[in-house]
Amino acid sequence: MPSREALRALLEEPVPHEIAAAADAVRQHHFGRQTTVAFVDHLDPGAAWSSCPVTGIRGSFAASLDGVSDRATDLILLPAPGSSLEDLAAVWAMLPERPSTTQFQPTVQLGTTDTWIAALDSALADDATALSSFTGLSVVSDGIFPSAHPVRGPEPRKRWEKFWRGAAKAGLSGHATVLYGPGHELDAVLEQLDAIAGIQEETGVFLSVAPCIFAPDRLGESDDKLTHASLDLRAWAACRLAETDVEHVSLRYERSDLKSAHTALRCGIDDLVGRLFLGDRDRKADSESKDLSASEVERWLGEVDMEMRVRNGEFDTAHPSEVLA
Repeated sequence: MPSREALRALLEEPVPHEIAAAADAVRQHHFGRQTTVAFVDHLDPGAAWSSCPVTGIRGSFAASLDGVSDRATDLILLPAPGSSLEDLAAVWAMLPERPSTTQFQPTVQLGTTDTWIAALDSALADDATALSSFTGLSVVSDGIFPSAHPVRGPEPRKRWEKFWRGAAKAGLSGHATVLYGPGHELDAVLEQLDAIAGIQEETGVFLSVAPCIFAPDRLGESDDKLTHASLDLRAWAACRLAETDVEHVSLRYERSDLKSAHTALRCGIDDLVGRLFLGDRDRKADSESKDLSASEVERWLGEVDMEMRVRNGEFDTAHPSEVLA
């Protein structure tokens, strides 16, 4: 890995070819041509369970347990404001047993919005067994717009650090988000990576780093209005090349991001996270849909000589045929 001075000089190169080449070389050293993919379902039991409503962007969450695929490898629980640890327990009791496979066990995650951070903070800090009743909760995912985050400043960073120390003490692992975009460019990316590296050295809690476009005052605008390709590439490369001791770099994607995702796989990204259609449909139906099918992703990765592996929240992997059969 380059020194911080050398990394900064590389990331400031006006033409990004050397940046991409350096990040791709490190990626290939660790993973060859393999790319992992997660099949994610977000649970929204709000309509059925008023005691624990869960809210999110319209259309992005399963409406109920009936809408959760039995082949999802990550089931993510997102809370409404004010949800408590007791609310989590109520939802937990209703979850079906996650199906096992010969290769790995699907995982259940908590999206660490401010609400879950507030609910878990004191419990994790005071009692490492606070989550012992949630058998199967093995991963905690970093929220995308939490107020407790290093990008928000020194005090929110301290709260974020406290949360992840508590998660590690409770035996959980997690995925750290690096936020970037207007007002949060390369300096902010490097500062966040320093914070992640510090917690990782102390606890080993992080399984992946996920660079994510962020503009708190301009939510709802399309990604192409929030950032530019040059910053995307430099942020991805920074996450791969910085000394964080976190093995994986993940990219959240949608169908509209496919061109960017192809580029990202050549610039340090080794893991793709998104909603996938797990059934069967032809290419015409694929092309007219808003989501991606698993077969389409496998074919699309093959176009750039990548091998697709399905993974759960803890990065245990299986061949797609083992999950989709």
